[in-house]
Amino acid sequence: NGTIFNGLIISVEPHSFKFTYRPAKHYPLDLYYLMDLTWSMKDDRDTLVNMGDQLAKALANLTENYRLGFGSFIDKPIMPFMQTEAHRQANPCISEREVCEPTYGFRHRLQITKNTDKFIEKLKTSNVSANLDNLEGGLDALM
Repeated sequence: NGTIFNGLIISVEPHSFKFTYRPAKHYPLDLYYLMDLTWSMKDDRDTLVNMGDQLAKALANLTENYRLGFGSFIDKPIMPFMQTEAHRQANPCISEREVCEPTYGFRHRLQITKNTDKFIEKLKTSNVSANLDNLEGGLDALM
């Protein structure tokens, strides 16, 4: 019941052995938060801003070696995903009587960093925008 390998006869038999393991201490963890910043997600952005410190504490419970990054997406800045009139391109939230950013596909807003305050500040200063359809450009942003 042997197998020939490079001219040698090798006997293959099952073996059992025991081992123990434990998670690495302070393993590196990078979290890049990619957020939909369309008008309908405004309250979710605000929630994340308010929970930023809690997020940092939760990550610190996993490892001391964590970093955060941040990017956002809306949708393709063309029809049928957004309205093409010039005044609506400049301010897609005009129908809500609000001022918001022009529509864009993806914006990288914060490099991976250990500075949690910088992460929260970028969230706070990132304005929402608007689009026409329900399915935003999340897959495009991932690419």
